Amino acid sequence: MDFVLPPEVENSRLQFLVKDTGDTCSVQMKVEPESLSTSAIAGIIIGGVVAVVFVVFMIVTFLVRRQERNQWIKLLPESLHIHFDLQRAKKEKWDQDGDLYYKAIKPGTKDYERYESYCKLLGLVDFPTSEVYAVMNELLFSNFASTRAILVQRMIDSPLLFMPQTWRVKGDHETITRRNVVYEEYQKIVAQYDWNIDEEEEQPVRVPIIPTIHGTGADVGWSIAKKGFASLATLDAGWYGKGIYLTSYAIYALPYCRSKP
Repeated sequence: MDFVLPPEVENSRLQFLVKDTGDTCSVQMKVEPESLSTSAIAGIIIGGVVAVVFVVFMIVTFLVRRQERNQWIKLLPESLHIHFDLQRAKKEKWDQDGDLYYKAIKPGTKDYERYESYCKLLGLVDFPTSEVYAVMNELLFSNFASTRAILVQRMIDSPLLFMPQTWRVKGDHETITRRNVVYEEYQKIVAQYDWNIDEEEEQPVRVPIIPTIHGTGADVGWSIAKKGFASLATLDAGWYGKGIYLTSYAIYALPYCRSKP
């Protein structure tokens, strides 16, 4: 009887068992599994160790990056964290569109109470509102916090360059008076928000944060929330030249909202 073995099967792995059943006999053939060489076993062990190390490395990297991604919020005043806390948005399962997290806020909630308090400070009282949304965008938030931190450091390092006061006393009497009136009004707006007071130094912070309003339509508003003001295709000619205008007085911005879809 002839047997043709595959080339990868060695003769040493082949076993035959002959059984006598009287008038006939039966032959059983068994192919032993191929034994692994020492180098093959070592390769498997090393491969397993590398795989485990890689998985551990990826987990550690993920956790470190996750922690680093949240570090920027520490650059902002603590009383503002509630408005910049992306972990809150994820925990509460806000709606998401790319980097943008958003949710509708309803009357009777703490978020809506905050909204109403800011409306009062912005001069928007008893104004009918159909919908109010809270939005968070980590990329825009982190860029804002980092840019502000850079400005703060520059003012600390070079106060005469980045915090000059000589401009207030230059020019004729009318100019000086007008500048000081504007500066005093600006300081009143800054003082309305408690996060602009440094509790340790008991004085205004170097780079205050002032809520402002940009009047525009709903579609453009959502685009700004997603991509920032860089997404604007056109700029307002404006009183002070072509640019992006914001105001701390909401009534001033309302006509811009109504004139756009």
